[in-house]
Amino acid sequence: MDGKIGGKMEHYFSKNPGVKSNKKTFEYQFRGETILFNYDHGVFSMGKGDRGSELLIHTFIDKNPCLKDQEILDLGTGYGFIGVILKKTYPHINLTMSDINSRAVELAKENIEQNSLTATVLQSDGFEHISKSFHYILLNPPIRVGKEKVYQLLNSCHQHLLSGGELWLVVRVKQGAKSMGKYLQSFFKGVETVEREAGYHIIKATK
Repeated sequence: MDGKIGGKMEHYFSKNPGVKSNKKTFEYQFRGETILFNYDHGVFSMGKGDRGSELLIHTFIDKNPCLKDQEILDLGTGYGFIGVILKKTYPHINLTMSDINSRAVELAKENIEQNSLTATVLQSDGFEHISKSFHYILLNPPIRVGKEKVYQLLNSCHQHLLSGGELWLVVRVKQGAKSMGKYLQSFFKGVETVEREAGYHIIKATK
């Protein structure tokens, strides 16, 4: 979601959104569970689960029916859509949720709490404030920051995965899913497109 400030576009990957807050709540039905989400202007995505993130989390859970004690990172969590569903599905994982956007971080904390869950939620520009390594990283890449920065982020994901760890990401075909898959093949041990739907690819890259 983008907001206009002084005639210029402000993106959801701003550290401190200047667009006026207008926080609201919506209910999301996920496999028989009702989950509450607070959302706001200046945070991706407004008032709904975006199609890419929905496909990513559904595919990840379908392919990983039972997880326990794994270290998982929801990178670029936004208001916490993916992270909250992860923790709701796998209550015993060790979940970290991060975002560059201060407003997103506060919303993610609220959404973890109001759904009676626990997670580490922090503000970080990429891995700026993240030192640990993970079994899984889930990412809906911020394509609008530009190809170079996205590819730098993918390299950082590789560095913060444990041996055998997996990066799961969703990319639209028209935003370069195929070229991104080829790039990942240059430094990940295995790269697989595990799902294709409605113009989106879900890519799993194994370290």
